[in-house]
Amino acid sequence: MAKPLVSKKRAQSFFYIIFLFMLAFLAFTKSWWPELSLAFGVAICFRNLLLYQWHDLITNAIIFGGIYAYVQFDLKWEVALPVAFIVGAIYVLFRE
Repeated sequence: MAKPLVSKKRAQSFFYIIFLFMLAFLAFTKSWWPELSLAFGVAICFRNLLLYQWHDLITNAIIFGGIYAYVQFDLKWEVALPVAFIVGAIYVLFRE
């Protein structure tokens, strides 16, 4: 396993810094949903990148990116639900 770029405490600090800057940007643009899910996802993914948690990074990117895409592009549940199950199955397959 690769050594993390920074300590867990410092990675958590970076998470809060990025998330608060993104919240400030959302406040200035007055655009909250679904961009809030994207802001949270980017901050979490950056923290996972710093800690070399690749499975978690990919999973969080898919989850938060999927939430953003679902709401932003008005996707139907008939499409989104099977895709979510397939992605979940692939994640479990590679995680184990």
